[in-house]
Amino acid sequence: MSKEKQPKISCNLKLLRSIILLIYIMIYPLASLLPVEYGWENGFIENSQVGLCIIGFLSSIWFAKQSKTNQMRWFWIIISPLWLIIITRELSWGACFLPAQSMDPLTGGTYSSSILSYKPYVYPILKVIGVAILVLFIITKQYQTLVNLCKNRDFPLLELLLVIIGALISTAAEEHMNLFIPFSSLFNAGQIQTMEELGEFGVYLALFAGQYRVYQAFCRNKSIN
Repeated sequence: MSKEKQPKISCNLKLLRSIILLIYIMIYPLASLLPVEYGWENGFIENSQVGLCIIGFLSSIWFAKQSKTNQMRWFWIIISPLWLIIITRELSWGACFLPAQSMDPLTGGTYSSSILSYKPYVYPILKVIGVAILVLFIITKQYQTLVNLCKNRDFPLLELLLVIIGALISTAAEEHMNLFIPFSSLFNAGQIQTMEELGEFGVYLALFAGQYRVYQAFCRNKSIN
């Protein structure tokens, strides 16, 4: 990639980071001001998550096609199915395409994958995919890619931190792992659910930003691979 394009890429990455931080900082007012319907299953925020993950998947495929070395190409081939797993998970493995099992005026519809006839096969298939990804990771020596990213200070550490923050927000909103949203008593159930979805959106946007940073590093320094 030419040097002239580098500042533009850096600005795009900074913009992504800024948007993520803004979502986290403004999560209370956003949850209060946005219609509760935005945080529902199949609502605006969740659909935006799916759209973002589809962009992440398509980007990884495009990055693979643009790769100059087999090492780079395999890196993106390993990344791409992870996006597909996230997408199908957000779609409740397909349950969201069925009618809601129940409807609440604040939290919206409930969609359970337990009613799917193929649900018993989902996790075994995920295990097979996980093993295949791990084998490919080892065979293609992608651990060396990670080491080189660290050596060149291109490992997406900040993006990883933003992923963790978003995951903690989402987990706290669901009150899992003994976590909770501070001052949650000031918000109704629909607003808390909106916080959960905003936290997840921040996670996926941070993953996309991390992927973009790695692509930027590959373009700038081909010695990484």
